[in-house]
Amino acid sequence: MATEQHQHDNLESGNAHFNSVSLDRCVVPRIGEIDERNNTTALNKLHAEDKGLQNKAFLYLLEETAKPVDWAYDVWDERVAILKHKDNRQRAIAAQVLCNLAKSDPNKRMLKDFSALLAATKDERFVTARHCMQALWKVGLAGRDQRKKLTVLQIASASAPRKRTAP
Repeated sequence: MATEQHQHDNLESGNAHFNSVSLDRCVVPRIGEIDERNNTTALNKLHAEDKGLQNKAFLYLLEETAKPVDWAYDVWDERVAILKHKDNRQRAIAAQVLCNLAKSDPNKRMLKDFSALLAATKDERFVTARHCMQALWKVGLAGRDQRKKLTVLQIASASAPRKRTAP
């Protein structure tokens, strides 16, 4: 019983480093015990109305995609499409998961979809743009071509004329 209370306390505090994460009556095992059904469940929970449930699923997917996964292309197109979702929270989550999936992209689809991810860095909602920008470096870890894309972005950004604001 003490272990269950400890796990409940960890869940409440956002610390998901224990043996399982409960996602609305569905227990999702910790890394190493994952199967395809649990990834699908977590991806579906990203669209739940309950923000706490969304957060648990999001943290689970970030942990799962911290290493290369074999299901990246199964969810890739949907993540790219969600970058244009009406809900900025959904856009931010999609951008961060997509950046994590870059290391699972041997076909270099990120090079084709990079413009959609880049557009998310200019989102109308500052917090969404910031979350995307903070995750963008992970794309560079995927390979030389992806790093080159980021470098070109950095050079273009540095040389772009800045808007002057009145003092």
